[in-house]
Amino acid sequence: MKALIAAAIAVSLTSCVSSRNESNHWNPDFVAGQVTYQFLGYQEELDGTYQQKLARDWNSIGLTLRRHLFHDNPSNPLQPGDKKVAFRPDPPAVEFELKNP
Repeated sequence: MKALIAAAIAVSLTSCVSSRNESNHWNPDFVAGQVTYQFLGYQEELDGTYQQKLARDWNSIGLTLRRHLFHDNPSNPLQPGDKKVAFRPDPPAVEFELKNP
């Protein structure tokens, strides 16, 4: 009986070692981040703040609805109407001379 208890204690002490690494799924701190990711699709390291992620999601949803319901695609050059002009910065002013003509 004592050998069985000693074996159970030895197995339980060596089976799971939890560290403070948040990417370790044995860590209790890992659970909150995983629950947030599974239910909301939000990862703080990749998405920035939650408000930024929501703004990007709403913009994507709005663009999809405009494309499907109103047949409005702002990136289509053949569609009539006012188009958003893509931002193109002015090229830098560079002065140079030809040394070997």
